[in-house]
Amino acid sequence: MKRFLTGCLVLIMLLFTGCKSSKTTGSLEQKEINSEKSCFSELLANYPGYDSFSAKISLSLATSSGTVSTKANVRIIRDKVLQISVQPFAGIEIARIRVTPDSLFAVDRINGYYVAESLADYRKSLPVDINLVSLQALFLGRPFISGQDDISIKDFRYFSFSRAGQGWSFVPVNEEGISFRFTTDSGCRLEQTEINAETGSGNVRLNWAYSLLTPSDRWWYPGKVRIDAQGLSKNIQINIGYNSPKWNSLQKIDFSVPSQYRRIKMTDLFKIFLK
Repeated sequence: MKRFLTGCLVLIMLLFTGCKSSKTTGSLEQKEINSEKSCFSELLANYPGYDSFSAKISLSLATSSGTVSTKANVRIIRDKVLQISVQPFAGIEIARIRVTPDSLFAVDRINGYYVAESLADYRKSLPVDINLVSLQALFLGRPFISGQDDISIKDFRYFSFSRAGQGWSFVPVNEEGISFRFTTDSGCRLEQTEINAETGSGNVRLNWAYSLLTPSDRWWYPGKVRIDAQGLSKNIQINIGYNSPKWNSLQKIDFSVPSQYRRIKMTDLFKIFLK
């Protein structure tokens, strides 16, 4: 469990430092896209705006040291918060990670510690800004533009397109220091987001692969997400399985911390988990 918590924290810090198939009709029907702009338009139509998202999830973390699995809940309020609550036994929370536009929080309920730190210090080492909206988009398998709060058809000119099997691959043009590559299926739904960043210690590669793409109301979401992180001291793979998703039902997300908990630094929390 310690390895799992450490892996989740490392993954989030990196981003701020450098089911069954469904047969559908109408707007959700798979279409063969014949041009770059129509694909981009269809892509945006597949992922309309939303206010919030919540789901039960299964999580597993694999490294060379072994694999750890657990249950959790994820809650997202767009532009405001992303929170993961780790609940391996009968809904009992043992840890929580929360990201807001300007802060990073973590609670270790086993040891009675919590972390509350500004993201400004971590962003100093970034080659480009990845904001909270981008992080939320990665978890939900949605397209985004780094450092931008929304994406629209007007942003088509900022991407370069090429064919990728039955779908399309597109990358932002004139991106420096870090590169993004999005890949779609034939229905212009996101199947993969690749991130490559040059850091002081070399190249770090994060690959987010989306499968079991499923319609829920007006939104597509990935039933499964696989995250591969390479270029670290250890390669990490995190698998996420979404269950019982709910859209636009959250107004606020509680993050109360018992008064007896002791505040520590993130570096100290890493040391505790790595013991």
